[in-house]
Amino acid sequence: MSKKKAITASAQKSKSVPDVILDSESEKISWFQDVRNLSVAELIEKYAYAEAIVETVREPLLILDKDLRVKSTNKSFFDTFNVTKADTYGKHIYDVSSGEWEIPELKKLLKEVLKQNTFFNDFEVTHNFTRLGKKVMLLNARRIVLEENKTQLILLAIEDITTKKSVELQKDEFISTVSHELKSPLSSMKAYIQVAQKRLVDRLTQKESELLTKIHLQADKLGELITDMLQMSLSASSGDSLQKRMVDLDALLENVIADYQETFPNYSFERKGRLRTNVLCDKSRIEQVLINLLTNASKYSPESSKIIVHAGKKNGEVVVGVQDSGVGIAKKDQPHIFERHYRSQAKEASGVEGFGLGLYISAHIIELHGGRIWFESTRGKGSTFYFALPGG
Repeated sequence: MSKKKAITASAQKSKSVPDVILDSESEKISWFQDVRNLSVAELIEKYAYAEAIVETVREPLLILDKDLRVKSTNKSFFDTFNVTKADTYGKHIYDVSSGEWEIPELKKLLKEVLKQNTFFNDFEVTHNFTRLGKKVMLLNARRIVLEENKTQLILLAIEDITTKKSVELQKDEFISTVSHELKSPLSSMKAYIQVAQKRLVDRLTQKESELLTKIHLQADKLGELITDMLQMSLSASSGDSLQKRMVDLDALLENVIADYQETFPNYSFERKGRLRTNVLCDKSRIEQVLINLLTNASKYSPESSKIIVHAGKKNGEVVVGVQDSGVGIAKKDQPHIFERHYRSQAKEASGVEGFGLGLYISAHIIELHGGRIWFESTRGKGSTFYFALPGG
């Protein structure tokens, strides 16, 4: 008799070992490596230890077999989604809770994990549950293969961010409302300043004239901040509601650069490459991305420097890049560049105005288009921000 069989036989004769360990829990015991070298007591102890770790995890956790049947869950899953063991254990993931987990996005993701031996992180899924209503979830999954018997398992962690998303939406709506309310008095204030400068031009001292000019400049900066806040709230609330049509990107680039040149005459602009194709996109949104990238380039570049706008086609995509000769991006800042409200801590950037929203908004817009956005940067030599859209 082999050692493994001996352990099983010994366990069957022992009244101190619960039957549940041998029957319904026997598959779980196979998780542990080198099982042949462990006593039943050691197996029970290790299983209890692993189960305690799983139960300690605050987020709902599912353990699936290769056929996507539920092998185990934690208490958080039961509490969050109001289900029981009878609703869950042994059932196919899509049959859990009377089929409420028949979620197309989840099905596609799990299929890819099994087929390609991959994983996914922080994939956001929104689903309407019959009993629970709308839930917004972040999904994380890993495929593992147990060395003992080559059993394939998928660990699926779920974070319920419904409340968090609701709070963010309320915050964005508040920002949008306040921003709209601020724009009207600010426009009036700027108009009054311009009138004062024109009517009192012969009666103002040089110092008084300089003060009015500074007030006007600060009003412009405040206007930029309000615009940033509005863009952020609009991007957050619009979801994937894009107004797509065929757009001549070459013409759009020319128009945006020309308008920007008038606003910032101290910078020179150069075009490199032509697309010579129309692209299906939301014209106003892509224009917004271009303005954000040009603004970012000018903010971090010395005056009188050149900003180069690249355009070309590669691997079925149209690619646009905005290159500056500014301070560049420090290594520690690079992983966070597209994060909301992130601002570089570099001394060279300490005087730059803004809320750190331009790149975050741009990344969101490009993502809605199914495109990509990235950058290349060398400290002290400048940066180039690129985005790519399908259709090259």
